[in-house]
Amino acid sequence: MNRIVLTLLASIVLVGCASKTIRIVDGGGKPIEGALVISEQLPYIFQSWKLGVYVTDEKGEAVVVNDRGQIFRSGYFPVIEASELTDGILWEAPSFFSKRTPIYPIQRDEKILVNTSTYNTVNPIDSGVFFIPVSVCTSKFVSYNIDNSRIRVRSNDADIILSERFYFIGAEELNKVSEAERENNISFYCSEPDGLYKVGISVSEKVWRKGVPDHKITIFSAKVPSTEIYLQPEVKCANAENVRMITFGKYRDKKPDLYLSAGVADKLRAMRRQIPCSNENTDKILNYLVRIIKIG
Repeated sequence: MNRIVLTLLASIVLVGCASKTIRIVDGGGKPIEGALVISEQLPYIFQSWKLGVYVTDEKGEAVVVNDRGQIFRSGYFPVIEASELTDGILWEAPSFFSKRTPIYPIQRDEKILVNTSTYNTVNPIDSGVFFIPVSVCTSKFVSYNIDNSRIRVRSNDADIILSERFYFIGAEELNKVSEAERENNISFYCSEPDGLYKVGISVSEKVWRKGVPDHKITIFSAKVPSTEIYLQPEVKCANAENVRMITFGKYRDKKPDLYLSAGVADKLRAMRRQIPCSNENTDKILNYLVRIIKIG
């Protein structure tokens, strides 16, 4: 085995084995105490099996052994497999825990209606380029390039206000542009004679049938009173598919290396019914974690 291969394998091992501390914050950047953060590193090549189970402290800090996992906190949207959006709503490159990972509160007051529609890439207007029909903001021209997954919105006037994402977050800044382009997802505000609208365009599925690309585009729109209004998705629930690593891993008969916060077993029992959308799958996760921690 040559030196280059050995160096590459050593790099993989170091990256895979590393644990790190992240901080859980709310949308305003304030640390969130009492959030359950679960992460798992399966025993791939030259890597041991690791399980991190932390309840965040007053600084919002938790140790993770992988860049993906679950975050549960009463009153906040659950983060499952590093996303708080239900499976299939939005397509994006795999999301990961960042050093400063936000979670967003579930507001119980009256919610603004979000209209959702889908479009499949048929009848290109140019080579690999498709027109995306949007029922609001009809003065804006939205297109999708299937070759590079980039979505473009254009206007005759500088009247487009961008947003980092459709849900939770308002305008990035109040500067208006006449054209914008982003990969896989784009969100923007536009003014119509009857009021202000927010629009989100996302690639939700990519399928190639017999060499012909067939991408599904999800289109979100909502009439909003301002660019700062808080839009909410449905609460994401754990299921057998999106928590399979922890719940159904084939290594469960072995003992992982545990990374635990103080008194976490007792805290797990206390928060069992506090998890939003608690169900049999979250019960399986907690039962499993309590058993492994007890054995460890």
